[in-house]
Amino acid sequence: MKMFRTHLTVIGLLFFVSSAVQADDLDSILKALKADILSVFGDDALRVSTSVEDGEQFQLEYQTRKFMVHNASMNGEWSENATKVAGPSHSGMIVHVVLHKNADLENEQWARIKDSRGATVAAPVREPYWDKMIWVMPLEGKDLTARIDLSYGSRVTNTPLHENLMTLFAGVR
Repeated sequence: MKMFRTHLTVIGLLFFVSSAVQADDLDSILKALKADILSVFGDDALRVSTSVEDGEQFQLEYQTRKFMVHNASMNGEWSENATKVAGPSHSGMIVHVVLHKNADLENEQWARIKDSRGATVAAPVREPYWDKMIWVMPLEGKDLTARIDLSYGSRVTNTPLHENLMTLFAGVR
């Protein structure tokens, strides 16, 4: 039943996003995306917090913690100084959604690799203590592109929550 509801949510999202963009539509699009993502969490949605929210982006956090991370430089050397970084716990997630105007993307390297419909192919990226999937999806009928970053802990992979979010993000257009 939950998977069926996710598909209906995706269809609703596709319908909503296909209307014309106006000045306050950015906020409406973000609210619709946020509601669709929270619906996938079901009863756990009450435990999801919003850490960033403005007119172009939002970030949802579920079971996160602070990590001390030594960053690598471009030549492969590790920094001597660790920095404190928020990330998902082993069973947590962070979903960061940003809307970009298409004209602003020409110099963004992450926006260059496209599939046949113009979407960036999602692939896992290994972060220090968690994995991340990145989707870059042009919104049909709009001059906007959504970048969705899903960071998740090792115990989240192949859970119904993870699979439902993957299905939802694969359908965003």
